[in-house]
Amino acid sequence: MQTRWVPVILGWMLVCGRVVGEGTNDTLHALALKTHNPVAELTCLPFSSTLDFGLGPDRAANYTVNVQPLLPFRISPDHYIVSRTTLPLIYAQSLTAGGGDHAGLGDVQQSFFWVPKGAAIWGFGPFLQLPTATDRTLGAGQWCAGPTAAILKQEHGWTVGALAWHLWSFAAAGDRPTFNQTYVNPFLSYTTPRGATFGVSGEATRDWTADTWLVPVNCTISQLVKLGGQKISLTLGWHTYVVTPAGGPDWGVKLGVAFLFPE
Repeated sequence: MQTRWVPVILGWMLVCGRVVGEGTNDTLHALALKTHNPVAELTCLPFSSTLDFGLGPDRAANYTVNVQPLLPFRISPDHYIVSRTTLPLIYAQSLTAGGGDHAGLGDVQQSFFWVPKGAAIWGFGPFLQLPTATDRTLGAGQWCAGPTAAILKQEHGWTVGALAWHLWSFAAAGDRPTFNQTYVNPFLSYTTPRGATFGVSGEATRDWTADTWLVPVNCTISQLVKLGGQKISLTLGWHTYVVTPAGGPDWGVKLGVAFLFPE
């Protein structure tokens, strides 16, 4: 994306925020806050598109679209379950000259959070990774499972918290390395009364088998808009990798669209 388009996109998002539609500022603010709560009781269908640059000796690019439906299920007046699914569609350029590019489905991830209602916002549960990759280079090729948890606080427009998981392979293929990774995602954001959110976050992935770290720092702006009767959250982001293994990416951009279905 050429940088000259960034101010245009940001301006368009902020203008859209002035025509979100019906409802008070308090209502819009509350809904915008829910979109930045990973365990919110909010049905939504996000599409997150990420483009990374600078991989390998030939400075290749990697493009991923994550389809991430979130479905809450009420199980009692004081508890609910949140189902989070990530279905990655990947296009990866060859890391070396003359090599072939790879495209297809990656490994699907599924998590469930048990969330109690109360003053504190938190949840935990099981996390599963399925060997669904359609190309060997696009996935781990083995079944993986582990725990996941999230905790956050939202007050006066601010959201601060973290999401984390750990996965181990339990049905490893004989020719694939054992999968043993930890992921920690701390985040901080501020949401305005008109539904705009400015955020910064980190994503630290520790590969215990390869003894490597991958740590991008993300800056994002999101805006709640309304098209017809559909409420949508739009996100534009940029990230840089402060720690990366040899041949890893340098930087990237992100575009996100989330369709919201509040009760």
